[in-house]
Amino acid sequence: MIKQKLNFVMIMAFIAIIATSCNNNAKYPGFVQYKETDLFYKLFANNTDTTVAHIGDMMSVFMTYRTMDDSVFGQAQSEPYQIPMVENTYEGDVFDALSMLHPGDSATFIMNTDSFFIKTVGAPRPEFLDSGSTFYLDVHLVDVKSKEQMEKEAQEQAVQMQANENHLITQYLTENNISIDPDDLGLYMIEGKKGKGAKVEVGKFIDVDIIATALAGDKFIDTYVEDKPYTL
Repeated sequence: MIKQKLNFVMIMAFIAIIATSCNNNAKYPGFVQYKETDLFYKLFANNTDTTVAHIGDMMSVFMTYRTMDDSVFGQAQSEPYQIPMVENTYEGDVFDALSMLHPGDSATFIMNTDSFFIKTVGAPRPEFLDSGSTFYLDVHLVDVKSKEQMEKEAQEQAVQMQANENHLITQYLTENNISIDPDDLGLYMIEGKKGKGAKVEVGKFIDVDIIATALAGDKFIDTYVEDKPYTL
């Protein structure tokens, strides 16, 4: 019985040693290697949401780029990036990294400079980063939305925008004592000066002067100021 207990303790100790060695990489202490790639990671899990991004999903993420001596580079973010989940460009790329995260999770990744910038970003690596070097990528995953969720939100937003536009148009017509009905497409045409020229035909080119003004009063197109009519 004592021998069995001893064997059990030794086995558990061996497992603990193996686990510790796997989670503390000799090259980058505290980081775990992703398969047999150049990607290393350290996760700070939130554990309240088990959602992960699949191909076609949209991810909202904050990212910070740091050199290995801890100097931050790249643009600061006030809003999260919207990044679609796609097939990885190479084994151990940023999409493999993001696929490990759940909403609310944060992580620090160590990535190969050349692979990231040339293969994924499609741009030359920054001059201050040496070829073959690595850098830190700090990531906080805010949210993951499926294609279906995005389509539903877009439809709801379109309905709301249409309702808002209808309200503004009705308000404008009322305030300006305009009593005309819209055509079948919802267009209100308030005729000004009636012309005497030939009717516009489909397939013909026309030169037109346009003044476009928002209902709030802000003018955003004026070909008279530009002194050049539009050809349509």
